[in-house]
Amino acid sequence: MRTYLSTMQVASLLDSLKGNLVVLKVKKFLEIGSGSARTSLMMALLGANITLVDINELALDFSRRITKQYGIEYKIKYVIDSALHLRRVDGDYDLVWSTGLLEHFEAQQQEIILREDIRVCKNGEKVIILVPHKKAFLCYITKLLAERLRTWP
Repeated sequence: MRTYLSTMQVASLLDSLKGNLVVLKVKKFLEIGSGSARTSLMMALLGANITLVDINELALDFSRRITKQYGIEYKIKYVIDSALHLRRVDGDYDLVWSTGLLEHFEAQQQEIILREDIRVCKNGEKVIILVPHKKAFLCYITKLLAERLRTWP
């Protein structure tokens, strides 16, 4: 099985995250839309307990395979749920995160998702959502390469 990140890449990402005080204080991390699980992997390696949520079992299986390669699957809870109605997660996460999820929904649904993110976050204060810009060259090349290598979830 192919390793998702090289040891050098993991070390580099860990070094960059360790300088962020907000990240170091995170003990419970929720990633909505599990995708590649890259961020969750880094957070688990830094000591956080992770919950990965996706509506698609195949996406969670992909994340499971990646985290198992690093021996941290025991720190991760895999949950099938909808970003629109998070019924299977509690409301005390230190940080709620999603990347490349919100842009797949209409404006009204995006508002519902944002409210759900805030609801499940401890004190509703740390929610990070990243949305790729369709004309961003790096996003386009990364996706194209991953599709060609058949590593795109």
